[in-house]
Amino acid sequence: MIISVASGKGGTGKTTVSTNLALSIGQGVQLFDCDVEEPNAHLFLHPSIHKIEPVIAPVPEIDLGKCTFCKNAWRSAGSGPWPSSKKRAGL
Repeated sequence: MIISVASGKGGTGKTTVSTNLALSIGQGVQLFDCDVEEPNAHLFLHPSIHKIEPVIAPVPEIDLGKCTFCKNAWRSAGSGPWPSSKKRAGL
């Protein structure tokens, strides 16, 4: 069974709900805290970490030769100059 706890808004209690749900289910649970800004489920669960693997996230590149610093990409994406926003903003 897969259970997902998600919300687009911060501060709604996703970590509290998911950690309590994991603890109530008991053995054999895998909890993935995919919060980009503050993954902190470990503070509630105190897990034993058996393996650590590096994670690489691609960073968008802005062509400074074409960028006019008008912030259109930022406005159209809603949260930052992501690669998909370049096409929408005409950069």
